[in-house]
Amino acid sequence: LILLVSKTFAQEYLGRWISYLPYNQARALTVAGDRVYCVTLGGIFYLNRTDNSINKFSRENGLSDTEVSTLAFNPGSSALIIAYKNANIDIVKDNIIFNLPDIKRKAILGDKTIYHIFFRNNLAYLSTGFGIVVLDTERKEIRETYLIGEGGNQVKVNAVASFNGFLYAATDEGLFFADMDSPNLSDFNNWKKDPRFSHSSQKIPSMVAGTDALYLSLETNTASTDSLFQYKNGKWELYPYFQNANLTYLNISDKKLIVNSRYHVDVFSEKGETLKHFFIGEPLFSELDDENVLWIADKFQGLIKIPDKGDKIPVVPEGPGEIYTANLEYKNGLLLGVAGGTNLSYNNLWRAAQVYAYAENEWKNTRIDTLRDLITTAIDPTDTSHFFAGSWGYGLLEFKNGKLINHFVGHNSTLQNVIPGYYYRLGGLVFDKHKNLWITNGGVPEPISVFTSDRKWISFPYQPYINSQFMSDIIITQNDHKWVILPGGAGLFVFDDKGTFENIDDDDKKKVSVVDKNNKVITNEIYSIAEDRKGNIWLGTNKGILVYYSPSRVFSGEDFYAQQIIVPRNDGSGLGDPLLGTESVTVIEVDGANRKWLGTRSGGVFLVSDDGLEQIHSFNTDNSPLLSNSITDIAINSETGEVYIATDNGIISYISDATEPDDLFRDVYVYPNPVREDYFGDIVVSGLMENSNVKITDLNGNLVYETTSLGGQAVWNGQNLRGERVATGVYLVFCSSEDGLHTHITKLLFIH
Repeated sequence: LILLVSKTFAQEYLGRWISYLPYNQARALTVAGDRVYCVTLGGIFYLNRTDNSINKFSRENGLSDTEVSTLAFNPGSSALIIAYKNANIDIVKDNIIFNLPDIKRKAILGDKTIYHIFFRNNLAYLSTGFGIVVLDTERKEIRETYLIGEGGNQVKVNAVASFNGFLYAATDEGLFFADMDSPNLSDFNNWKKDPRFSHSSQKIPSMVAGTDALYLSLETNTASTDSLFQYKNGKWELYPYFQNANLTYLNISDKKLIVNSRYHVDVFSEKGETLKHFFIGEPLFSELDDENVLWIADKFQGLIKIPDKGDKIPVVPEGPGEIYTANLEYKNGLLLGVAGGTNLSYNNLWRAAQVYAYAENEWKNTRIDTLRDLITTAIDPTDTSHFFAGSWGYGLLEFKNGKLINHFVGHNSTLQNVIPGYYYRLGGLVFDKHKNLWITNGGVPEPISVFTSDRKWISFPYQPYINSQFMSDIIITQNDHKWVILPGGAGLFVFDDKGTFENIDDDDKKKVSVVDKNNKVITNEIYSIAEDRKGNIWLGTNKGILVYYSPSRVFSGEDFYAQQIIVPRNDGSGLGDPLLGTESVTVIEVDGANRKWLGTRSGGVFLVSDDGLEQIHSFNTDNSPLLSNSITDIAINSETGEVYIATDNGIISYISDATEPDDLFRDVYVYPNPVREDYFGDIVVSGLMENSNVKITDLNGNLVYETTSLGGQAVWNGQNLRGERVATGVYLVFCSSEDGLHTHITKLLFIH
């Protein structure tokens, strides 16, 4: 049992997870007393109807999984059921979450998704991709499973309803029904196609029962129209009060029929009177509450509230514009993401160009439907309101204060197209220390361009040396060398322009095949690259991590090779294994302590020591709130230690224990201070120099704790050297630099 805790925004503590999810694409909702729960592409939130407060639910505050398929509330038992696409189930009652993973774990071939939940007393009938599952909400257990297809075969069930003593199932293969008094509904022989319904073998996407009629939608062969039927007074007929449209969902609230169709929501009385008719974007689900307020889950506008008498009110928590993030960057208080991407063959995904910026607890999203696939970003190092986004096919976009101010293509830049007239394939952006923006532009004669700080464009005719159709990330090292990934197994390209952009004759340039000391290719499938604080170049590949320990030698003409990091097994064998040798490492980020955060294609996130020999953390969906094991990017707030992790299922962050070190003890502080008697978390000393020695003593000079800072931060658990919680009193914190030349002393009040 896990307590369901509402998200608060107090001072962040180490080890905390925070999700940053989009809530503008609603999928389902349910009214549960004074709460309205809404399922969105990014997760769940609820609106408290009493005080209009919004609370978000996700894995870090109690939910068992991600990707919710539907949810429903049973007023009789006050139980909320949350169903996930992988068939995992959470039952929420009295603010307690009970997880029921039985269907998820069961070895069932085919579709296990739960599409609809129907309550009858304390039983919940779950419509799944293989049949009907009956869940007892009081006992919190699966009671029965009905495979109702011919011969007991699986059939996708879209909805279940009971009417006049019969249980009905709307399926992809038509309308089935069975007598509720049958002693064994798990026997498929007790389920029949309804002979009274002339369309009984056609797909029925939605169904609901009222007090005097059963309603269903019938999918037709025409994309823009479906039919609405009712079973009343012993016969089936077209519902006479509704014109054919593309129906999405049927519902009953307070004896009123609610019909969701493309662009409209209609509410009818039992007599067929039109009580409400609203033009909405694309409603997927609607429900009336006890105050006759209509709540709508819209595919693109989120949760919409329409009072009985009044205009529509959007209820959308802040968040990024999309669930998917191709690239993340953090700089000086701004988190910037884009939602484009390519597939594994470096072909377009054709996602609408979308940029989302997060600063000062506020999201600002910009969407440009005429452009596609933004995959890389660069923030102006001196002005975070000014940034760029590069696309895979549509050129370079320049933004100022959240607005697009320039779109650079062939006629106004040195960028070149792959296909005459269009398709400018940009793979990487990076600013140098002089505020010049470097751009990789794959598959063209001049594949490197620079947009200088005085807004001049210069390009470099390096294609004969590169000889590759694709280029992705570019980094600039401490000695001003530029390293470029050549995706698709082409290795790396390294160049040094010597600071003379117009003169390429003095440039050093080299295409690099990643070989070992025996000149044997290790791999040229490179997905990520980073320079660490010691100047080493780390590569993320399809064979784990490779490192160049003397990268400045790349142009020396001497043997130049990469090395694997061999992690000892520590089992007495004397053997070791390559660091993440079986993983594809998609992301490498270096934190303030020179540790490496490594994101993988399918194995989650790893934090390793500065030399890679020690694994500090391994996060995946089984042992953490991580939203997915497929990591697309990582960005680090070096001031706070917050690590932002972009997955294919949303962004989530982890409050880590390393920050960027200061060059002097200018702003040392301890938090929390004082440490109250009810606080049992970590105590943080921040604002330190790199590798500072930190000693904590009592006022008599007795040593209580000693450690070395991680970057600019040291952590104490509040215990003495014997592992005991220290007594109430004032403690001194002595800080000294690694060379002993700089010192600082501060105080801490500890209350036992």
